[in-house]
Parts: sequence; C-alpha cells; structure tokens
Amino acid sequence: MARGTSSPSQAAGCLAGVGWWSSPEIAYYALPTVLVVAGAMVMYPNWRTWWQGSLVAVGAAVTGALPWLWVNYGSGFPSLHHVQSTNLHYGRRLSVFFQDVLPMAVGLRSPDSGAWVLRTSHVLALVPVMAFLIATLGLCLARGGRSLAIGVWVLTFPFLYAVSPFAGDWIDGRYASYLVPFLALTATIGTCEAFRRLRGTRWVATVVMSAVVVISMALAVIGVRQVINAEHMHSHRAGATRTPRL
Repeated sequence: MARGTSSPSQAAGCLAGVGWWSSPEIAYYALPTVLVVAGAMVMYPNWRTWWQGSLVAVGAAVTGALPWLWVNYGSGFPSLHHVQSTNLHYGRRLSVFFQDVLPMAVGLRSPDSGAWVLRTSHVLALVPVMAFLIATLGLCLARGGRSLAIGVWVLTFPFLYAVSPFAGDWIDGRYASYLVPFLALTATIGTCEAFRRLRGTRWVATVVMSAVVVISMALAVIGVRQVINAEHMHSHRAGATRTPRL
C-alpha cells in the first residue's frame, strides 16, 4: 500500500468491507492481515509513504461495508448484539478449540458427535499429528516472506476463534472450517523448509507429503463411514419404533 499502489489498496479495503457485510468471521482473515501489513510498514525503509494507501484502504472498506452500515445505522446497530449463545468464558472457549475443534479439523474427531475416529487408539495418532503441526508451523514462521503471513494467520486463529460467543458450539466444527486449508499450506511449507535446511532430497519431501495426504484421506474416509453408520442406525431405530397405522 505504498505510494502508487492505490489499486491494491482499494481492492484490499473493498474486500474487507464486503467481507464484514457478509460475515463478521472476516475478522479471522482481516486482523492477521493487518498485523502482517503493519509489520511490513515498519520494516519498509520509506514506511511513512504508506499512509496514503492506508487511507485509501480504509475508505474502500467503508464503501464495501455500506450495505451493512445502511441497515444498522439509526437502529442501534443490532448486528453487533449477539443472540443467545453458550455462556462459556473466553478461556473455556479457547480450551474447546484445542480439545474438540482442532482434532476435528485434522480428522481425528467425528464432526457429528465429537467421538474419536480411532476410538481408544486416538492418542497414538494425536501426539504425532500435533507434534507435526507445531514443528511445521515453526518452520513456516522461520521461512519468512509470504510463508510468515500464513504462519501468523494459523498462530492467531485460535485466539480470534475464541472471541466469538458462539465458539463453544463445536458441533461439526463449522466455525473452524477456514483453518483446514491453511493447516495444509502450513504443513507443506514447513515440510519443504525442513528438507531445505537439512539439505534433503526433493523425493524424500514428496514421499513425506504423500504419506500425509494418504493418512488424511484415510482418516476422512473412516470418519465419514462412522457418520453414515450412525445415521443408518438412527433411521433403523426410528423405523422400528414407529407406531404402525391401523
């Protein structure tokens, strides 16, 4: 958003405004982006020239959010008053993310019931999966550049997620669906960075990532089959208890 970059500033601001109009969950993207841009502005030699692009972005954001502002202005901004939700405090919602939502996002918990896909053997998969995610996240951050932006987003997501009063409703993981593609990017970038630092060959990195994909698909298939079996059993019981017509 430096001088001469009004078009990207307009596009970024407008997308942020339209995103806010569409759903407040745009904050999951907007706030980490602001952090990365602010860091880049400070590190940029002529960062004082960025104020023009910043003003353009703010104006474009207001323009993009005009439908939301039009509806809410004069009525006390009812969109900011959340409806009844779980009465969990921030710390409890944050723990729900790590205990329920994150395992669900990586395929270790069933999205409908929250049951462990691998049942009593889930610890054998949970520990290495979480260790892999933490290691690749650290390498993604260390890589810098665009990878740093992705790493910052993943790192801040749990804390932004827990801000929502609805974050305690973990059923089906709908509020964390944005996290899954970024976890995949983080795992890929981190793995490539690890082999670059260890001077490993490209085919080894390819084998590792292929194994990650195969394991992820296997967990997804197991989880889907459990959901289908549970629904089939439920419908069978409902049919068996239905009162016959006379």
